[in-house]
Amino acid sequence: MLDGTAAVRQVDRKDGEIRVAGKQIPGVRRIVLVRDGRIEDFVGSLPAIAAVRETYPGAWLAVLVRPAVVPLARMTPDIDEVLAPKPSVEGMEQAFRQFRPDLLISLSRNSRAAWSAWRAKVPHRIGTGFRLYSTLFTGQVDERRRAGSRHEVEYALSFAHRVGAPAAPARFRLTIPPQARDGMANWLDLHRIRQPFVVIHPGAGEACPSWPAEHFVQLATLLEAESTQVVFSMGSGDRRFVETLEDDHLFLRRLPRFAGDVESRAALFALSSVTVGNGASAVHLASALGVPTLTLHPPWRHCGYLRRGPYAANGWALVAESELAKGWSPRRRQILGPQLLSAITPADARRCVVAMMDGRAPEL
Repeated sequence: MLDGTAAVRQVDRKDGEIRVAGKQIPGVRRIVLVRDGRIEDFVGSLPAIAAVRETYPGAWLAVLVRPAVVPLARMTPDIDEVLAPKPSVEGMEQAFRQFRPDLLISLSRNSRAAWSAWRAKVPHRIGTGFRLYSTLFTGQVDERRRAGSRHEVEYALSFAHRVGAPAAPARFRLTIPPQARDGMANWLDLHRIRQPFVVIHPGAGEACPSWPAEHFVQLATLLEAESTQVVFSMGSGDRRFVETLEDDHLFLRRLPRFAGDVESRAALFALSSVTVGNGASAVHLASALGVPTLTLHPPWRHCGYLRRGPYAANGWALVAESELAKGWSPRRRQILGPQLLSAITPADARRCVVAMMDGRAPEL
């Protein structure tokens, strides 16, 4: 184990401030907001979508997302239409020409939205600054996302402020379909799961290290030993976790594992007492639904709790703090990151979960 030290942290929410001031654009009737990232990226954009909706209440609001995010976007009551074209300049340009927006707001960092909106002659185009393609936007948000000095939620809100949204608390508006709630209630009943129960969602991040799979298994063992029921929420990238689970004790292999669609996963999170998972995963969906959420993070900024921790009063982060690790190269972080996260023990996580289930602030 490296010289990491586990610490409980919480995001200092600053959603009531405006860092990128702007004015409302007159005459806007059709808006498209581009967020073609992962599920957790879209969840972090929900407050920005709500702010744009309230700033332009009479406009028709569409979002452009990846196909995998479409079901989640359709659960957002602030959205009127969901676009999911081919991930290319040509595909986006065609979508924009068909939709005919007056205003485009791109929260994505790639250049496709900039080029396609410019080619489609969208009148007002708002996007990131500091990049070669930023000149294609008619308005820019000059904040360096990679610096990690702001949370993803606040970074997204900057774009809403740029088009005139006022300062306001972050609002995560999601509506779970009744059939998803009913189906999840039946699934839990079939597996004899009663409230309160804990959901463990390993959910490995693309560029961020994950808490070791063995630790998730051991956390479940500790909770089950105290008669706290556990449900594993499995994603497509959790193969190693499944293999570890299958090699462990027989009673753990019998624990229910859910691997359904986005709507049903949201219903599972919403019914849980606490949801636990890596910081760069869809576990943020639980936080957006108001569920007490615990995430696990390394100490560096781009994966840290200040940028990717649960953005809620009942959201907490366990951080493997290490001054030495903050200076590691990207390659060293990739290789040694999981080992560093081992500084957060299953006993640490169990202590936090128990406190959160009791309605208390966790501490070590």
